[in-house]
Amino acid sequence: MKVCLNEEYGVVTDQFTEVDGDSNSRMYGVIRWGSDSNPAFEDWTGLWGTFVALGGKEITEACDK
Repeated sequence: MKVCLNEEYGVVTDQFTEVDGDSNSRMYGVIRWGSDSNPAFEDWTGLWGTFVALGGKEITEACDK
């Protein structure tokens, strides 16, 4: 999934956390920001509501300012 926040673009990685040790319940949320030459990672696992409240969006096209 592609996302943006504050005019920065990122991709949600395939890293996950198991919920209550249940391998069938996975939470994703580690976002890789930046380019291949300068990547940065942030863990937003379980914080989608906060991410959206701060202006974060899932994107399919260009992100509005």
